[in-house]
Amino acid sequence: MANASGLSGAPLPNRKSSASETTTDEEESGSSVLSENSSSKPGPMVWSSTHNSYLLREIFANKPWIHRFQSVDRGAVWRKIAENLNACQSTIFRVDHRSVRDHYNVLKNKYHKKQRDKTWSGGIGLEEMDDERLLAETIDRFAEYDWQHRKKQRAALQDKQKKSQRTLMENLSKTFNSRDRLENDGDEPASPSKIAIMDTSICLITEKSDRDRQLKLKEMTLLSDLYKNLMEKIQENFKEQRHTQEKYLEVIEESQRQTKTLISNQLEMIRVLANILEMQQEKYQ
Repeated sequence: MANASGLSGAPLPNRKSSASETTTDEEESGSSVLSENSSSKPGPMVWSSTHNSYLLREIFANKPWIHRFQSVDRGAVWRKIAENLNACQSTIFRVDHRSVRDHYNVLKNKYHKKQRDKTWSGGIGLEEMDDERLLAETIDRFAEYDWQHRKKQRAALQDKQKKSQRTLMENLSKTFNSRDRLENDGDEPASPSKIAIMDTSICLITEKSDRDRQLKLKEMTLLSDLYKNLMEKIQENFKEQRHTQEKYLEVIEESQRQTKTLISNQLEMIRVLANILEMQQEKYQ
């Protein structure tokens, strides 16, 4: 009871007071603690279209795609984006680098699903269209730079394998030459079986290295083709959607022109009828 009273800021209850007064103090103290605890723990942030717009603009401004996937530098950029969003005055953010990155992946997956299902609506607002274009361009940048990073990584891996193979061959050659010299110095020439074993070992090592390199090249080529096909599909779907929106706008403009013409014709008809009515009134007068 003393701890609860201390947290709430209320004075300690009088020990000589009645049991009902003590119980009342405890209830007031407990309610104060609960209110403080509830106010100190805000609920999870709910993403809105405004939050998404700020997020996409921060991502495009900081360009995390220029750094390699899962690198320390890219993680630092995501942290900077989260800090900039949390410092925003007009819109409240409570994010860290993981939640920012995860929500971007959510937006990207939704965009891909819309592209696959072809369920985009032509009547969306201009701001939503701008955000979707920015999201599409951001996805393209990530895919393009990730492909370039993988290409460089593949070239570096191939170069490393070649150097390792060359070093291994040089070490084997030095080892075999040193053994030959020792055997020749001892007037004991190398036996054909030893020579055959050494040749077989060299062939096996060379074949394994070549096989591993070919498998790696095949895997990287397959991934590259998949990304190219995905990018082509995204671009085709985006062009098709833009064409549909343009057609929709043309239909709206044509409908507006027809409505305007109809109203003009009706006004002209009303004016003619008014003149006829006026002439008849003058005739009877």
